[in-house]
Amino acid sequence: MSDQPATDLPGTPTLDLTALAEDAPRARREASLREDALRQELTATRAHLEAAIHQLEVSNEELRTAGEDTTAQNARLQDSNEALRETQGQLQESNEALSDANADLLDRNAETRRINDDLTNVLHSVGVAIVLVDLELKIRRFTPEAARLLSLATTDAGRPIFDVKSRLHAPDLVATVREVLQNLVPREDTITDEAGRWYRLGVRPYQTVSGSIAGAVLSIVNMDAVQRSHTLLSEARDYAECIVDTVNVPLVVLEETRRVRSANRAFYEAFSLTRREVEGRRFEELGRPAWGSPLLSAALDQLTLGEAVEDVRLELSASPRGARTIKLSGRPMARALERTRRFLLALEDVTDAMKSEALVRRSEKALRDMLAAASEAIFIVREDGTITFANTTAIRWFGYTAEEFIGLPVEALVPEAVRAAHPAHRAAFRAASADAHVMSEREVSAVRKDGTVFPIQLTLNAMEGDDGPLTVAFLNDITERQEQAARVAKHKQSLQQMAFDAALVEERERRRIAAGLHDNIGQALALAQLRLTTARAAAGANPHPDLDEGLRLVRQAIQDTRSFTFELSPPILYDLGLAAAVSWLGEQLEARHQLQVSLACDDALVALDEEVAALLFRSIRELLVNVVKHAKTKAAAVTLHGDGGDLVVTVRDEGAGFDPTKMRDYETTDGFGLFSVREQIARLGGTFDVTSRPGHGTNVTLRIPFRPRESNLPPRRPR
Repeated sequence: MSDQPATDLPGTPTLDLTALAEDAPRARREASLREDALRQELTATRAHLEAAIHQLEVSNEELRTAGEDTTAQNARLQDSNEALRETQGQLQESNEALSDANADLLDRNAETRRINDDLTNVLHSVGVAIVLVDLELKIRRFTPEAARLLSLATTDAGRPIFDVKSRLHAPDLVATVREVLQNLVPREDTITDEAGRWYRLGVRPYQTVSGSIAGAVLSIVNMDAVQRSHTLLSEARDYAECIVDTVNVPLVVLEETRRVRSANRAFYEAFSLTRREVEGRRFEELGRPAWGSPLLSAALDQLTLGEAVEDVRLELSASPRGARTIKLSGRPMARALERTRRFLLALEDVTDAMKSEALVRRSEKALRDMLAAASEAIFIVREDGTITFANTTAIRWFGYTAEEFIGLPVEALVPEAVRAAHPAHRAAFRAASADAHVMSEREVSAVRKDGTVFPIQLTLNAMEGDDGPLTVAFLNDITERQEQAARVAKHKQSLQQMAFDAALVEERERRRIAAGLHDNIGQALALAQLRLTTARAAAGANPHPDLDEGLRLVRQAIQDTRSFTFELSPPILYDLGLAAAVSWLGEQLEARHQLQVSLACDDALVALDEEVAALLFRSIRELLVNVVKHAKTKAAAVTLHGDGGDLVVTVRDEGAGFDPTKMRDYETTDGFGLFSVREQIARLGGTFDVTSRPGHGTNVTLRIPFRPRESNLPPRRPR
């Protein structure tokens, strides 16, 4: 707690509560003294009257008993009556004086009650906590606000103040009161309550009219709003100073006399000055020749007249960092509570910016020169669709002059058939590139000035220009490339047709060879087996050993010929159809490789074209062989069913699976190969789809348009 002089609350009318408190006891004491004097006088008068009455009674008694002379008795009686009348007069005067004293006392009592009422109402209406204590620090009187703050009740009157447990944090309160009573010097301290609100505690001596000290007066004023306002003001000032010091632009505040009031850290660092060298000095006298230039003086004169100053450039040739260019701006500062004006100056070092601008201009020129020499046609288009730049290649390709290109709508380069929709395409590209860098590349057509239409590859990039968004268009003439691509596509189509035809020729040859093996060699071997069997029977019980061996070799040759015939072109495919051939293939794979193949099909295969059936059979066989080689499983499933106008073939396994993005590793296997499967299915107008994932098996789907039975393959000879 700190000693402070007693002060009144700002803006509150002064009310001398101490004088009101002292007038009431004084009036009561004066009235009591007068009442005591009147009562004493009345008592004396009554005593004198009682003595006179007693004397009269004695005289009467003496008159009755002694029988004295009537005249003497009458004389004494008359004297007694006179004395009695005098006593009665004195008694009447005393009664009148007593009545006057009683009336005066009643007036005094009424005045005292009014003073007490005024004092009570004042103490209750004033929102100040006031506590009166005597010399023993016992509570005499307190206001309702004091009762709230100090948790006092009516019964607390007469209690020592150090016994009171309040919500205020004032541990030195008792010591402060005793110090005030000892030194008779008022004290003021700042305290808080449990909620952190701020109060001003004032302690004054209680001095009576006679000048004696009868105790102390404690006043507690709520100053939380004022304290918080001071705190917020201090924080705001510190915050503003921190922001100003954080700004990298040098700032200076000038008084109306052009003397520097303050400057920020950036100013001191930029010009190698100290606070002592700057504050209080005129701005033109800061030690730099440029500060005293006529240009700066004119700008400050304009600022003094209340006009803002913008972008005044000062050349500093003697700065610590060499020649610099400073851009100065300033404006008057609004100050509502002060008549003196101040001005804020901002000094921006634009030397590096000017160098950068020059570098940018040189870079732009170099870029334009580079774009002009590019082999591609390059355009720069504004947001409204007009051309602002076209390089030499664009001028050569499109037949316009450089002057004709500038301001030309870009739609003039678009074929008339799609010209109406082009603005919508431009708007869509601008919208897509508004939030991110977007590049668009596609092949379109362009039209020359003479109306010739030619194909181009168009690449668009968005960029920001000085006047708004720009679009940079790069154009490549792809006429030759498209012609080459057409030749390649035609050649590829020819190769695909040749491969397909080769596959058909191969299938025909396989079928012819299979038929020859069956009809010629097979029949000859069957006849040889028949004759050897007849010779073996004619030889009896002891045939020649070579005869049995020859018969065994003929049987083996018949079996090998039959197997080779089925490998080349299984007759079951043409006799019983694709489903039966796939079923036979599954039996062969199970017998040779222990691969169990399940088959599901519908009636859509009854009228299947033999060419399609042959190619599908070879494709299914290749897929099942791949299952044997790579899937690491002993089961596979084949489904054949119709789906509208398509025939759908599915080969599925639950084996090792693979990454379809690396399918080229599986397309280069020996034999028919997945590549051949894909090409032959595509040649039939179908699709080839692979779904797989490592550890989750593989599913291959072949979908081809259904073709009714019509074959160019050689007919099957009867067996």
